[in-house]
Amino acid sequence: KALDLSLRAQADRRHLGKDRWERWVPEFLELRYGNSPASLRRGRQSWRHWHGFLADRAVVVPRDVTYQLVLDFVAWRTQQPNRSGGLVSRNTALREVHLMSLLLNESIRRGFADSNPCRQVDIPKAPAVRKPEITDAEIAQIRAALVGRPEWMRVSFEIALHQGCRLSETSIPLAQVDQIGR
Repeated sequence: KALDLSLRAQADRRHLGKDRWERWVPEFLELRYGNSPASLRRGRQSWRHWHGFLADRAVVVPRDVTYQLVLDFVAWRTQQPNRSGGLVSRNTALREVHLMSLLLNESIRRGFADSNPCRQVDIPKAPAVRKPEITDAEIAQIRAALVGRPEWMRVSFEIALHQGCRLSETSIPLAQVDQIGR
């Protein structure tokens, strides 16, 4: 125990605070997700939740993250309100645990931690909520709302409708849509 404390103190002196979350996480997120604005936005949002949670518990360096802390985060996060007025889902909390796992892997590479307790989290995802199919009346309403909007929006909607993917997954510049038959 004394040797462990001594080694930890040496590591803390060696890094001189370089291992504090705020000194490296924002730069790492930019490096990891900088080519994908949506992923960067999600990563930053997840990090804000983690950062607030860690700050409340005075966990300022990766070396102090424990398995119990990760479990506590999931319990805490699923009690937070979401945008629609309900509570954050377990799957959202687990996605944020995945981000922390990436951060802890990076902290191990940088010498800021010795292990990644997120690797051992074995909490199954909650079953996905069945989403209702869009009705013909709703499709007509969406098409009417898109009249007068940029053409790429109408094209994106039609692609999403026929391919069964999210509209956000089809936000593509019109110049990249095949113009054959127009």
